[in-house]
Amino acid sequence: MCGLSEQEQESPEWEQILKGIEKLPYKILNCESSYKSETSVIDDPPFRIVKELGISAPCNRSVVYFSRHGESEYNVQDRIGGNPKLTPRGILYARSLAQYFAGNCDIQIWTSTLFRTIMTASYVKSSFTREKTNLLNELHSGYFDGLTYREIEEKFPLESLNRKNDKLRYQYPGGESYLDCCTRLEPFITTLEKYRAPVKGGGGGNSINPPLLIVSHQAALRCIFGYLLNLTSDKIPYIVIPQHTIIKVTYMDGHNILEYIRMPVEHVENGVSMNKMKE
Repeated sequence: MCGLSEQEQESPEWEQILKGIEKLPYKILNCESSYKSETSVIDDPPFRIVKELGISAPCNRSVVYFSRHGESEYNVQDRIGGNPKLTPRGILYARSLAQYFAGNCDIQIWTSTLFRTIMTASYVKSSFTREKTNLLNELHSGYFDGLTYREIEEKFPLESLNRKNDKLRYQYPGGESYLDCCTRLEPFITTLEKYRAPVKGGGGGNSINPPLLIVSHQAALRCIFGYLLNLTSDKIPYIVIPQHTIIKVTYMDGHNILEYIRMPVEHVENGVSMNKMKE
């Protein structure tokens, strides 16, 4: 078990971490959009919203960094949903993330409203006020929130089978499907593309917004990368978003160029230890 013990959670160091996070300047990311989806079933390729709103193409060389949160207690326990804290290895990844961006305070930071993403980004220094939005939250697991996949399979075998047969459209009871998550993210995609679009300068020329770091969750990032890579919606639930990895996306000549920067921090994926140092 790699979660924090009660003794560790009561330690002065842990209390200082929590107090530091609470003091970070945050505001709610404004993702208002005039676009209204008429259906929860998104056409292929997904996210036609940007074209329909007539948003300018991103600037060449505009850069956005994406990351999943560091290893959480639920990752170790193979549980879904919830609002768990990071494990010590998750904290180590958060510090590695900060080290990667050290010396570059000119970076904007967006996270979900859940503790594990906020904590992951908390060590990264930024001269901007951090922004958070529940649009970036993990796929809502409804009544199954906090259960392990094994518990779901044993207690609700039909639900488990339905999910395996159609992972894209399967909706957790009282929760979301991947298509629901994509629909939820439409206003965020609009905001992201506006951020990546050219900024008109005072002298009439265009400039580029500062680099952007987005810390979110596996399902939400799968939906976002489905859009960025122009994939059909049936591929979205299977996009690989490795943990403890920074994904750098640079827009060049009509294409999003991806670079994966893996941090040498071991973690657990679906209950299985993944030693990034040995890959």
